[in-house]
Amino acid sequence: MTDKCVNCGTTRFPLPARNLCSRCYPLVLKKESAQEWDMSQPDTLAKCDIPTVDPVRFSELKGAYLEIIEDRLDIFRFRETFINGGADVDGITIERQLLRIAEKAGAKDAVTLTHGWKGRIDDSMDANARSCLYGMLCMVEEEMEKPWKGLHLGELFEHVRQSTELEKAQQRAEEPL
Repeated sequence: MTDKCVNCGTTRFPLPARNLCSRCYPLVLKKESAQEWDMSQPDTLAKCDIPTVDPVRFSELKGAYLEIIEDRLDIFRFRETFINGGADVDGITIERQLLRIAEKAGAKDAVTLTHGWKGRIDDSMDANARSCLYGMLCMVEEEMEKPWKGLHLGELFEHVRQSTELEKAQQRAEEPL
């Protein structure tokens, strides 16, 4: 048995089951459940969080749902890599973390507020201090967050729309002139 989460590597949260922390475990369960969703097998849709009217749309939404869950799990891995000293924290990483906190706190112009701190942070803090500050900022953000209850349909549809637009842009870029 390990004392670290097998997904994100954290030691900061309890491991309720399967060597996954209390942040990752519910997401892994949602991901595993979603992977089983199949419109041709209604019993697999008992815990389905997305509309099941149109098979094509259902497939798109299911794919987006799984991508978003995997993105959240990736964010946990990314943060813990820095917090656990597995990567050097630089000024831009801290600047981006400050931006996320400012946005969540409702700053009127979070981008302008946090832009330009990278250089000051890199010039005035050593690697240890940057790592410590990043860890504290992550903890502040974690305290601001409500437990994830799943996706809002609007977020899911927006993810599909953006993916479709990206695919179209990539196809246009590949077309000969």
